Amino acid sequence: MVLDETRPIYSNIANSSKIVINDRSLNIIPNGPISGIQISIIAEEVVMNSDLNMDIAINKIEGIYEVLIYSIDGNVISKDMPLFFTNKEYDVSSIIIANTNAEEVDIVYDFMPDDFVLNQNHPNPFNPVTNIEFSIKKESYVTLKVMNLLGREINTLVNDITPSGFYSVQWDGKTSSGSFAPSGIYIYQLQSVEGTLSRKMVLMK
Repeated sequence: MVLDETRPIYSNIANSSKIVINDRSLNIIPNGPISGIQISIIAEEVVMNSDLNMDIAINKIEGIYEVLIYSIDGNVISKDMPLFFTNKEYDVSSIIIANTNAEEVDIVYDFMPDDFVLNQNHPNPFNPVTNIEFSIKKESYVTLKVMNLLGREINTLVNDITPSGFYSVQWDGKTSSGSFAPSGIYIYQLQSVEGTLSRKMVLMK
């Protein structure tokens, strides 16, 4: 990939980029300006993001979209944004990303969850710390609460707008006031726009 000498000079040179693979889209999150991307996509249909402000060349051969994203005018991709959208699931067979020095950058892949899931805590039984893992498919306001069997709230572990992703939270066996909860069976409940999920755990001293 060759850059024109008339292109602007950037003081911040990208050396890596995160690729976020969602169900029907793919996002790029570079750590600096990106001048070119070459990507092979296996999909039924691909729609490129019209907000890229880049030149795009597409060639479809036997179900594989060969896509070249570049800019004659020296435009770059420098922030988190989707590259393309699909109507069904897709696969990426190869991707090359170049910075403004025409150097290939490192790629870190980040896969987004397919479902809204609350996993069984571990260890279980526990004393006094346990890990609770969950995944959020749709960004929304999320709460993760610990309650006793009577439904009384013991502590709130998550209470915030939470992006799509995989998460792990610890409960140290303490109440919201900071005192240690007694031994027993507790319910931990995850709630978001996707629904409500609950599981039981055992604090054993």
